Amino acid sequence: MPLVEVEQGSEEWLQLRRKHITGTDVAGILGISPWKDAYGVWEEKAKDKRIKWNWAMKRGSEEEPIIRSWFENSYGRTFMPAVYTSDDGIGLASLDGIDIGETESLECKFCNKEVFHMIQYGTVPDYYFTQVQWGFFCIPTLKVNHFVGKNSGAYVATALERDEDYLNEILPRIQEFHDKHVLKGIEPTKPVVVPDVPTKEVSSLTERYLSLSDKIEGLIEERDFVKNQLIGMADGKDADFGSIKVTYSSGRKVTDWKKVTEDYKIDVDEYTKIGKPIPTVRRVKK
Repeated sequence: MPLVEVEQGSEEWLQLRRKHITGTDVAGILGISPWKDAYGVWEEKAKDKRIKWNWAMKRGSEEEPIIRSWFENSYGRTFMPAVYTSDDGIGLASLDGIDIGETESLECKFCNKEVFHMIQYGTVPDYYFTQVQWGFFCIPTLKVNHFVGKNSGAYVATALERDEDYLNEILPRIQEFHDKHVLKGIEPTKPVVVPDVPTKEVSSLTERYLSLSDKIEGLIEERDFVKNQLIGMADGKDADFGSIKVTYSSGRKVTDWKKVTEDYKIDVDEYTKIGKPIPTVRRVKK
């Protein structure tokens, strides 16, 4: 469990992460991370692909020392950020805090309400649990991890212990990934999501969807043709054709946000957040 003298967030630290498996990498390799999969982990290692920080990530980094200070003041303890590698050289753990005896660690999360409530009941999401367990793997002397969350100015903490059975279960997969995809640089298979439904049902729904799409597209084209005919008959003026009216409205004011961001030198990405995934169904061109 060598202690590495490196500043978290520095370029040296980023390059160090490329050579080892981190706690967030483990969750991705196991397929339980909401942020990346095994292929994404490989891209970070082999291609030095980096995720551009959004507002939530920046805020989380800023809140970390504040959360650590709250825990220290509340429980009369002292913790220091630290980076360790595992004895076998595979793992890397970047801790938000560790005590001087190297028996207790600290994980600080600026979290949403759902995670906050989970911590209140003494548990955490699988991807965070895996991250904590990886810290136990990298630092065998650790006995407890204090998982601390903050939401809307409120704090909550719970204690997590080493789960040896879980570590023994996941280690073979992590070691295989490290040997094959990190050391040898072999590109993993990019995952393809296939719906778990009967083939006949998929085929039937696909044919029906395409048939309806063709009909809708045809009707839209016909409607637009008729619409343009009516506009032509109105001859640039408001017209009343009984059940159909053609009216002309003055252009409304709109804000040129692109010009605003350029004039005031605003970094739009800083105010961008990732929304919920929106499913899209489209025709495949052959």
